Amino acid sequence: MKTFLFIRLDLWRKGLRDFFFWEFSAPFFLFIFYKAIYMYTIASFVQKIFPPEACKRIYSFLISQQNPDGGFRGRGKASDLYYAAFAIASLMAIGKSIESRSFLEYLAKFEEESLDFIHLCSLLRCHDLLYLLCGSGISIEKKQKTFLEIEKYRSMDGGYNHEVKHGSISSVYGCFLAHQAYSLSGQPFPASPFLASCLKNLQASDGSYSNEPGLKTGNTTATSAAMILLSNTISTEEKYRLVSWLLLQRHSSGGFYAAPKASIPDMLSTSVALYALTTLKYSLKSMRLSCLEFIESHWEETGGFLGTLLDPVADCEYTFYALLALGSLYREE
Repeated sequence: MKTFLFIRLDLWRKGLRDFFFWEFSAPFFLFIFYKAIYMYTIASFVQKIFPPEACKRIYSFLISQQNPDGGFRGRGKASDLYYAAFAIASLMAIGKSIESRSFLEYLAKFEEESLDFIHLCSLLRCHDLLYLLCGSGISIEKKQKTFLEIEKYRSMDGGYNHEVKHGSISSVYGCFLAHQAYSLSGQPFPASPFLASCLKNLQASDGSYSNEPGLKTGNTTATSAAMILLSNTISTEEKYRLVSWLLLQRHSSGGFYAAPKASIPDMLSTSVALYALTTLKYSLKSMRLSCLEFIESHWEETGGFLGTLLDPVADCEYTFYALLALGSLYREE
């Protein structure tokens, strides 16, 4: 629980006041909340690295992405719920808040029945992170309706698929997003008893993971997500094998490839790989300098971060992943 000592209590206000209430009254709630908030806590380590002017630069970029309707831009000019979740997470990471009224009005426009799985999870993440930032919450009824829609993506193997309703096989991405949604809301994850078995079906021939069964090799994001989900249950031998596979995806520039045959490293793969490695307590000190250079090379004058060096524009998603990568690199300090 020492990780929480680094959280900026003066900025997270009511959410963490309630958190400390739960610390003494509901240990189980505290445990699952801790597991979910860990990623955002790691990202907040960037406040120890960056001087105030750097955080201000990132803040300026994030606020520039907010539209008059209260939402945040995606890859184009229109507001996108998926990117809004990363904007709020990035603001939390740099210790900044947001004027909540217009953003809540934006979130209120969405009907749960009209959203796909990814955007359902994004909606919940927006509400839960906004509550931590500003104390503005979501009604119990609306949250229950959202979870009922998420449960439609439950697979026959016990996990979740991010694309198919009532499918036969889960996806790693689906399980990861659902786990985040339930845990960040302080609720037990329904798929916990089935997680190991359904992810086993998604393990590739080389031991890595993919979102589809029966492949010869997996990819960095799915493998990293599986490592995070299974971090408390897999054996030492399995951890070593997965770490070894992940390290093979690392480029000399400090970034990580999305898959063994990818052409260039990217920010998403780099971020989730570093986060998975630090979750499994693998030391990143030896690669810190090159990783920092890779991340800095993707930092635009606007204050946002690019997905790759070929990317024409920065966005809120890759900005959060850059902050998560930076925080992971300094987790050991």
